[in-house]
Amino acid sequence: MREEVEKSPLIPVTNHQAEDHDVVYKKPVSFGKSLPCDPSRWMHRYFMLFLMCTLSFGSYFVYDNPAALQGQITRVMGVDSAHFMLLYSLYSWPNVVLSMLGGFLIDRVFGIRVGTVIFSGSLCFGQAMFAMGANVNSFSVMLAGRFICGIGTDGLSVAHNAYAVAWFKEKEISVAFGLLLSIGRLGSTAGMNILVPAYDLTTDAIPQPNQRLAFTLWDWCLFLSAFTVCGCCVGII
Repeated sequence: MREEVEKSPLIPVTNHQAEDHDVVYKKPVSFGKSLPCDPSRWMHRYFMLFLMCTLSFGSYFVYDNPAALQGQITRVMGVDSAHFMLLYSLYSWPNVVLSMLGGFLIDRVFGIRVGTVIFSGSLCFGQAMFAMGANVNSFSVMLAGRFICGIGTDGLSVAHNAYAVAWFKEKEISVAFGLLLSIGRLGSTAGMNILVPAYDLTTDAIPQPNQRLAFTLWDWCLFLSAFTVCGCCVGII
């Protein structure tokens, strides 16, 4: 029963027989009939879209962290370009399989709500480990962090796409998908343009290069934790 509830659309139609599940969905329960509290009203739906966009922004921002700081990472960690590219290889290789597995887990095991919380938490934890690798001057720890980020990111993409369908089916689904992609690209652009200036700003305050790199990554890890909170909100609402 729990699985059916979690996988059901968040704006079900009264007395509508679901195509994929033999359950009759009840009218959504809200905290009142006011505009922001009624799930069937536009303000509530667009607030949910805002939360979904924060998840998209955060995942794309994390993906491009190493590219933005490539010169600093290769110099501080003492690695060449081939070893640097492992940060992207270990991020991408698991998702050849794990993207499909993440979809299965969301459909059959966790449900969309719990899956969103788990995958957003994995993304934040992986970024924290990536920053910790710079703290302890260990490139292996940074690689492990990128691997965990990869697990969280693509699973999170599956989750927020599923949410978009649940909230905007037969309404503004194309607008919702387009906005998710646009905000995601904005996250990439922000990462590419913010991280290097942030690193340079701490040159005088933090003379040790690895600690300066770690400080930059930890700052944006804390920033990412706000998006993890948004992921929890999406899962709860």
